[in-house]
Amino acid sequence: MSMNLSPTRTRSREVSVETQVSSYDSLNSWLVAIILIFGFMVFTMFLMWVTSGKKRAPAPNFVPVGEVTEETDEGEEDDPEDPGVEEFPDVDTPQLMNALEAIPDAVSSVVGALEEASGTAAQQGKGNGPGRKKGTGVPEYKRWIIEYEADSIATYSKQLSFFNIDVGVFYRTIPTIVRLNDPAGAKSVIQSSRDAEKKTLRFMHKQARMKRWDDELARRANISLDPDGLTCQFYPDATRAIIRQVEAEALQKANRQLKDVRNTVLKVESGGSGYVFKVVDITYK
Repeated sequence: MSMNLSPTRTRSREVSVETQVSSYDSLNSWLVAIILIFGFMVFTMFLMWVTSGKKRAPAPNFVPVGEVTEETDEGEEDDPEDPGVEEFPDVDTPQLMNALEAIPDAVSSVVGALEEASGTAAQQGKGNGPGRKKGTGVPEYKRWIIEYEADSIATYSKQLSFFNIDVGVFYRTIPTIVRLNDPAGAKSVIQSSRDAEKKTLRFMHKQARMKRWDDELARRANISLDPDGLTCQFYPDATRAIIRQVEAEALQKANRQLKDVRNTVLKVESGGSGYVFKVVDITYK
């Protein structure tokens, strides 16, 4: 008995397995990438900040305008005079600081008011006045800081007229100076020159609104203005004597001497029969 053995055939099955990235893994990879990018940016900015802050240029050594050094107490007269109007810089539109340096013997900054209601503000600047003797301290044109408490041009013009302070117009190309006396009253116009006014104490506003008022008062008196010129106020000797007296009384109360004063801040305000100068602050050397 024979047996017929045949090979057994087995059919294999192919099993396919599909792999897929989960949403969690995808979000995690994005977060890691973003963190790495921002970390690199922060590190780069930190390196730039560290390297740029190592070396800095030294601050310039200067004396603020309106202040004086200790050497100014020496000698019988003031320090060397500042450039005159003829030395205006050759520019199409002179800036304010260039203009301040342009008036002969320089012009002080007088402050008007920053606010419409009060019309007051602090100021510093240069100007001119007669020589001083040794030991008398800072001269008046460097020492006095004058504030006008005026809420309108009408009030401001009355203050000028009350103290007989003229509005003066300087021109760039000619030596003529035109002065307006009594702007709130008769409006008398006087022709003068730089040489004639060389020893006259004068100030110029630092605040733009008050400077516009000076220009407007000159226009109302039919005085032509120079776009490159300057407008300022001329203080007569009688007005200077009033300010000296008020300042002396304040120093007497403080038991201090004039030679110790660096700046005296005065305000023009209503009082008495019209207006008065009032000392509001004194700074010492």
